[in-house]
This record gives sequence, C-alpha cells and structure tokens, in this order.
Amino acid sequence: MAAASTTADPIQPAHPSWMRRLQTTLTMIVVVSLTAAAIGSIAQRITSPDRVASVAPQPAPDAARTIGMPLVVTPAWLSEQRSVPESPLLVVDLSDVQAYDLEHVPGAIHAWPEDGMDQNAASYGQALSPNPYPTGPRDWFRALGIDTTTRVVAYDDRHGRDAARFVWLMAFVGLENGAVLNGGLAAWKGAGLPTSDAPAAMPVPTELATDIIPQMVIGTAELASRLEDPALSLVDSRTPAERNDTLNDTIRTGTIPSSISVPWDQLILDESGQLRSNAELRAQFTRVGLAPDHEVVIYGRFGIDTGLVWLALRLAGYGSIRVYDEGWALWAARADLPVAP
Repeated sequence: MAAASTTADPIQPAHPSWMRRLQTTLTMIVVVSLTAAAIGSIAQRITSPDRVASVAPQPAPDAARTIGMPLVVTPAWLSEQRSVPESPLLVVDLSDVQAYDLEHVPGAIHAWPEDGMDQNAASYGQALSPNPYPTGPRDWFRALGIDTTTRVVAYDDRHGRDAARFVWLMAFVGLENGAVLNGGLAAWKGAGLPTSDAPAAMPVPTELATDIIPQMVIGTAELASRLEDPALSLVDSRTPAERNDTLNDTIRTGTIPSSISVPWDQLILDESGQLRSNAELRAQFTRVGLAPDHEVVIYGRFGIDTGLVWLALRLAGYGSIRVYDEGWALWAARADLPVAP
C-alpha cells in the first residue's frame, strides 16, 4: 500500500453559511463527546484501583507479519525478548495511571491514550483531522521514544482495546513493529512473572519522520456514497450497551445502513482481553458474512473503539481493512445521514 505524506494545507477562504453550520454541529459533537469521556475518566480516577487478578496465559494467535514483529505476543515471549540486545524493545502501559503506579510490567512506561488523538479533529478520539493542519499521532510516538527501529509491546486495563488501538496507530504512520501483550498484566502475572511499582524513566524523544497512510481510514462522505457497494462490508463493533448509548440524548440510536454486527467483546476470551484463536476468529467473521476479499470498514461509537476488531481481522487474514474514525457519534448526530434500526 503506497504511503502518502500529509502536509499543512494553505489557508482556505471563508466557508459558506452551510459549512459554518456544519462546523458548529461538529464542534458540539466534540464538546459532548469530550465531556462524556472526561466524566468517565474522572470517575475512574477517584476510585482506588484494585490489583489486577492473574489469569492463565493462553497461546497468542498466530500473528506473523510479512515485516516487523508479531501483532500479538505472550508474556513468555515478552519476558524472553526483553533481554535481546539487537533491537530496542519498549513496553507501554496504557492503563489508568493509578493502576500503573500500583503495579506494572517492570520497565514499562506509562502513556495516556488521549495523547494519540488529534486535538483539531471533529469527533472525539480521531487520529487525524482532515484540515487544515493534521497532526496525527507521530508527535506522541516521538515523545515516547519510538522510531522505526523500536519494537513496542502495549497493554492496558480495558480488555486490550487501547493497546490494539495503539498498534493500529503505529501502523497508521507506517510502523509495523507494534504488538499487543495478550491478556495484559493479568496474563503476565498468571505466567508467574514479577511486577514493579517503580516508574520507568521516559526514553529520549526521537525524530520519527514516517508518512501517514490515509488509506487506512475512510471519511463520512466516501462511506455515505458507498453504502450500497457490494464490494464493501461495514462492521459495527459496538456492544448492545454501546449501541443504546445516546451520549446524553445528543445522538440517535441505530446503525449505519448495511452494517454487520461484530461486537468487540465477542472476540476475547475473558476480562483480560485475551483473544480467541485465529480459527475461532475466522469462523466468527465467516458466520456473519464477512468475505476475505471484500474491503472491510469498521466503526464504533468513536474511532478509538475500533482497534480490537481491526486486530482480530488482521489475525484472521483480512487484508483490506479501513476504519471509519469519525465514528457513530458523528454519523448519528447528522440528520442528513441515514440510520437503520
């Protein structure tokens, strides 16, 4: 897939009134979404976290890549590879900071998932704003000390969802050396491996200069124009509870027409986020009618919710996968876009 660089666009002339109204609507979506996210974040942080319960580590799905490292690794693999000097290995803990302070994989640095979002984007959690000055996640990776030689293993306390999104973000900027720790800290502890409460020193920032791969996302206009395209399969990754979330009565409920429901929580074995086997994932996707030769588009409430389904599709052998990063929150808020039950 060819990479395309993103550069700052020239300043645009004043927008017509209809576009200003649209921008106002999008701004409201951002405010509502950020408020909902902030409330959830505050509620999480005022509650002291419990120690992570250990789980028996399962074999990682067969996750070979043509380049880079496996998409998913086991605690045993991570423990062994930490002593390999040939290539730097960085462990990134995306859990709540209080949970990180309590215990984490020794040497893991802490990172905030929100730092991978574009502050200029129209919808909460987007990785890249379309105009006028897209930033994307590259600055975040630079600050974390990641460059093209760094091998990265990520985990979180959210069923592996933030870790999978982190690996997607790496791929989005052309980095194929990111992996998810299958089962996270729970599986690490279940393997009898030690934890630490000592904060790790942040790596030296890098000069990462890779190109964003815009083909990995799809915008609202293109998606709306292709709802009847037989070569496109549209996957709704929301759980039933997420499908009923109206963001405080600011958006409609329903689905994007022609969607196939594949809730993200059906792809994992337990609360730790350990993934089902490749065979189970392939069978599940086949059962709902996802053809491997189709272009697959994933959406969730927000773009940040799509990482786990993207990861599972990659593991199951699907090659053409795109993310609707503006998400259901934006689609449902626009009265001009169709909604199915």
